[in-house]
Amino acid sequence: MITIDCPVCLSTAKNITPPGYRGIVVSCLRCNVYRVTANAAAKLPTLKVEGRLAALERAKTQILSGSVPTISSGCLQRATSYRRERDDYQNERMVRYAKPRTFVHRPELTEAQSRD
Repeated sequence: MITIDCPVCLSTAKNITPPGYRGIVVSCLRCNVYRVTANAAAKLPTLKVEGRLAALERAKTQILSGSVPTISSGCLQRATSYRRERDDYQNERMVRYAKPRTFVHRPELTEAQSRD
């Protein structure tokens, strides 16, 4: 077993990939044991931690009882679409509830005021 950084949470983990498996099998103290397909392993580092955690959660909801969750490309697509929806919602909310900016005119100091 090789010690690596967990591809999801970036903490210390163990690479327990069996020979011949196309992808990676990880044992992490935070994330537990999970698999990542070869296609997803290439795309996983491009996501933020929140997106990677969302992909793992998606994989956990798709497993049968007693099996190991597998992060696939489908899990990553769901995670990125969720992130876009969340960001769109937050941006819409910021625009909707933003306070209008008011300009306060501050006249220049006269020569007499600047000497004081």
